Amino acid sequence: MYENLKAERISFLAPKLNLTPAEAQTFWPVYNEYEKKRWDIQGKRLNFERTPSFNLTSQTDEELGKITKSYIESFEMEGDLRKEYHKKFTQILPLRKVVQIYKAENDFKEFLLKKYSPKWGPGGH
Repeated sequence: MYENLKAERISFLAPKLNLTPAEAQTFWPVYNEYEKKRWDIQGKRLNFERTPSFNLTSQTDEELGKITKSYIESFEMEGDLRKEYHKKFTQILPLRKVVQIYKAENDFKEFLLKKYSPKWGPGGH
């Protein structure tokens, strides 16, 4: 699934970023590395979010504390990752294009929501 989403993301983002060939050659490997790390962090968080509540009822408060601490730390890790790669992106691209990346990523999220949401997808209202 990751590889399919990665390919779809790149085909969505590439035309919006208007990178020169030299920029693209330097940018895409760094961006793909960033996305893989972000995917891994988000995957750990999804494991928590998808845990059925019946599993949580058998946990002690200490265990629940560890679970919630790990959950909150995943957001911090993702924020730290974003800061780290923002620096890398600004070393590769002009700031205007870095802003375009963030805008295009938000557009991609909206695209996915519309594509996969029953309300907004094909045949939805």
